[in-house]
Amino acid sequence: MTEPFSPPLFMAIINITPDSFSDGGKNTEIHTIFANIDHAITEGATIIDVGAESTRPGATPISEAEELERLRRFLTEFQRRSFPTNIRFSIDTYKSAVAEAALDAGFHMVNDVYGAERDPNILSVCAKYGADYIYGHALATPDANIDIITELVDFFNRAKAKAARAGIEPEKLYLDPGLGFGKTFEQNLEILRRLQEIRVKTGSKQIMIGASRKSFIGKITDVENPKDRLIGSVAFGIIAAQNGAHILRVHDTEAHRQGLALLRYL
Repeated sequence: MTEPFSPPLFMAIINITPDSFSDGGKNTEIHTIFANIDHAITEGATIIDVGAESTRPGATPISEAEELERLRRFLTEFQRRSFPTNIRFSIDTYKSAVAEAALDAGFHMVNDVYGAERDPNILSVCAKYGADYIYGHALATPDANIDIITELVDFFNRAKAKAARAGIEPEKLYLDPGLGFGKTFEQNLEILRRLQEIRVKTGSKQIMIGASRKSFIGKITDVENPKDRLIGSVAFGIIAAQNGAHILRVHDTEAHRQGLALLRYL
């Protein structure tokens, strides 16, 4: 007997960076940032993921001080505003000091694409605030010779133990296979095909998938410009949802909402 389809949550991407691969420089003014947040909520996003440093391949890392400075005006304005009670805010960072600044301002979640590998203190910060934590998987360079599913399952099982030791409750832990982060083209697709297997072998139903506009989608659809990869992104999101993704991290909330609405009738 198959599980009844449970629609995923939508995490809307709000990059306040000048150099993100798809929408860098889009959100340079405070009023524009919050207008885009309000728009994403109207379209059906229940998680807003705010990032102040690009983690695209080849991006130049920035210092903790610079990342905090980029966030400063946003967090000040954020604390002045109110949002529906079902809306959660996530900080997209791998630095514990940045995570703490956002959580102290009222954020609810930390999205760490490097899974506490670059700053292990981020786990204790999340535990301190009772925040949700997305444990991302990333490899330094793609390696076609590894069994990517075994690699992910082993990594996530270790991650669960580390999070528990730090004091993060199991229900607050989410897993992100890190599509595009040190994976080959074939491995990205293998992760999609075997997402249910990852869920079973890690014992976790809380998996976040972030594929929106990424280069492997452009390779499949033969679309070079990231902004033109909407159709491929929605198709990927539909398959991910069918295979058990709990959260879809997306640039285009309304398009994904429409696409996934069809699954309720299949």
